[in-house]
Amino acid sequence: MPTWDKKTKSFKGRVRISGHPQATKTGFRTREDAKRWELNTKHALKNNQPIPQTPTQDLFSQASSNYIRWCEDHKYKPGTIDTKLQIFRDFVTHLKFDPDIHDIDQDTIEDYMRSRKRAKTANRHRRELNTFFNWMIKKDYLDINPCAKVEKYREKKYYPYVPPAEDVNKVLLLADDFQYDFLQTIYHLSARRGEVMKLRWDDVNFKTKTVYLWTSKRQGGELERDTLKMNSTLEGILKDRYKEKTCEWVFHDNGRELTRTKIEGIVKRLCKKAGVKHFNFHALRHHVAALMAASKKLSLIDIQRQLRHKLATTTNTYLTGLVNDSNAADIIAEMQTKTKETKIVPIRKKK
Repeated sequence: MPTWDKKTKSFKGRVRISGHPQATKTGFRTREDAKRWELNTKHALKNNQPIPQTPTQDLFSQASSNYIRWCEDHKYKPGTIDTKLQIFRDFVTHLKFDPDIHDIDQDTIEDYMRSRKRAKTANRHRRELNTFFNWMIKKDYLDINPCAKVEKYREKKYYPYVPPAEDVNKVLLLADDFQYDFLQTIYHLSARRGEVMKLRWDDVNFKTKTVYLWTSKRQGGELERDTLKMNSTLEGILKDRYKEKTCEWVFHDNGRELTRTKIEGIVKRLCKKAGVKHFNFHALRHHVAALMAASKKLSLIDIQRQLRHKLATTTNTYLTGLVNDSNAADIIAEMQTKTKETKIVPIRKKK
């Protein structure tokens, strides 16, 4: 376990095998560097190899650190970066040493995937490692992606929970003024939570009755602006908030931009208070999407524009599992009752 060396003002790594000291090295800038040296040294000693020196560009840890810095430079979201970091740490921890990137092969990746407890987790880790190795190839650091031929595990398809209208109404009735306005804005714009959190008054135009939403949910992660119509309900909510405007943000935390931690758990607490099945912010978007599809008053293109998907196929996939607007069930029942025209066995009447 790395320790802080007061004399050199750096971290010191120590390696013991079967309780006996084998190697010590100081001068590491970070605890992580010292820990990687310990892992690599232990691996080398057990395999009768020379003790490694300082980290090089070819080590997985160094290469993945360069990739993370690139993600930061390209403004990837903090949550996305944290997830990538954790997966890279888990990968090295599983191997118990910091491998050379050229030594990682298909078998290494498959062995790591088998160590994950759930198929969904294994597939997520494979996807992030695959993205990393593709980046390495693009930068001419590698010629082959070891994940390329690794097959995904079969997993149960996830279908999001869509809360019924009565549950949504119960939650809204229990919300305070801020919560009510925030949830209603998500509802009437079919918006994502983060988009409403970043909504500024410059994005609200009462003259044209439009709202600009900024999203990075695009290929490449570029920030793009979408224009949405403001209905009368939303107009009333936003005008009331505008009367009490104190800063540039429509929804804020004492004049500061809202943070995720500030609003995390709002819906969960309201659901518990209302005695309904728990749903989250994004479930409101699912709820509205299902209502639009079930109404049969809007085309797929209309729904696509409201949800702001680039492709109609994305909208079609999105709606799958949310609602079944087919009238096939009614036709089947009708066919069975028309016994004169069909040979289907009729429903037996109870005596």
